[in-house]
Amino acid sequence: MAVLWLPLTVPLTIFMAPYILIRRFIYHRKNQCSCQSYVSNQRKYVERHLAGVEQSLSNMDGRIKKDLNEWLDKEKKIYRNRVNCYHRMVSKTIHHREQAYALARKFASKFASMECRLVANLDLSEHQGTPPVIDEKTIGTGGFFFVHPASWGTQERLVVKSLRDPVAHPDHVYMEAHFHRAVTRLGINHIAPLRYLFEEVNESSKLYILLPFYPTNLHAYLINHMHEISLEKAVQISLNIGRAVLEMHAHELVHRDIKVSNILLDGENQVFLADFGTCQHGTENETIFLSRPYAPELVPKVTTSSDHQFSYEGSALDVFSIGVLMYTVAPKKSFDLPNQITRAHIDALDQTLMPQTYRTLMLRCLDDVPKNRPNAKEVVEQLNTIADQVAMSKPCLKCFENPRYARCLPCRHKTMCMACLNEMRQNDQRPKCILCRGIYTSIEEDTDSDTYKVATVSKK
Repeated sequence: MAVLWLPLTVPLTIFMAPYILIRRFIYHRKNQCSCQSYVSNQRKYVERHLAGVEQSLSNMDGRIKKDLNEWLDKEKKIYRNRVNCYHRMVSKTIHHREQAYALARKFASKFASMECRLVANLDLSEHQGTPPVIDEKTIGTGGFFFVHPASWGTQERLVVKSLRDPVAHPDHVYMEAHFHRAVTRLGINHIAPLRYLFEEVNESSKLYILLPFYPTNLHAYLINHMHEISLEKAVQISLNIGRAVLEMHAHELVHRDIKVSNILLDGENQVFLADFGTCQHGTENETIFLSRPYAPELVPKVTTSSDHQFSYEGSALDVFSIGVLMYTVAPKKSFDLPNQITRAHIDALDQTLMPQTYRTLMLRCLDDVPKNRPNAKEVVEQLNTIADQVAMSKPCLKCFENPRYARCLPCRHKTMCMACLNEMRQNDQRPKCILCRGIYTSIEEDTDSDTYKVATVSKK
């Protein structure tokens, strides 16, 4: 029988194939319709749910605003009450605070004198009661002190500072010794350290401040060697003093009289900040013995005040003094320190010898408004950057003297200093870059030590 059915399977399959295909098509069509119906129902459900959420949020908007406004009003009242409470408390005690501050200022020199006398006794006992040997020859004179050569025990190369007029300024030596001792104990670099204190006990006790001997000060050195000061040396001097000032400010100490005559030089021409008679705690100060050039915020007060007592920001004054120092040590043919440094003085400096960043920092430090000046930390950071630029700079390929601080445009080759580039432009209407021989139409300053190659421009 199987043999008989076998020939019939082929025609039967051909006959049933359309029927099977139609059944399968109808089946898949029904499934597809049911899926579309399911998706459509789900979409409608989601849309209804989102519409409900939207309606709820629109209703909540008013409630949220109301609750937020009520919370803000409550917090404002709490804050206002707290401020009023503090104000009432301060108002009740401000008079006592002023009295306490005045008393602290009044008796500061008394406490300083007790401290210095105790230290002087300890230093004397360290030398077995033998006093120092003080030469009567005067080797230096300041606003308040005479300076004499001295030695004490094994310390041969010392100097002694003694008051010029103990009657007029009896407490000045104690305040200077106190602050000089405080700064010395901090171990700050480039600070002339206080070695010993010695008190001569007689009817009118006299305190001597003993320091290491320094051959000269920066003022005397610049007068004789101004033409030898390079930009690298100028930046290093400013940076060393700036770091010392930064450390002082970090410990709430301000110097208030940074100038070239108060900066000492050792045998290797390293700088050391000295003279702490005007030093004070904190940033807001009063009572200062000023020396030119005056900071702009102090000029009208100095000219109108007879006792030189007024409040000012001591840290801003130190930053101003760093700006004056930067100008004073900037490379120039001869020493120059005007009574007031203006932008014209800075513009008159040889711009081929220093980058724009140095001049910009000077102007910021010398700003008329104290709050616009950078703080000591910013000054040191900028000077560090400038020092790196100067150290990494390469000499001009034409004069081989000045550093390369300029690029030719549009080729952007950095091969010559500003002076040589400007000279070429003046002598030739179509100046050419000495590297690529392309005509340059303008120049730009570039003090980045890492950009001596042509800057690549990405093509889109």
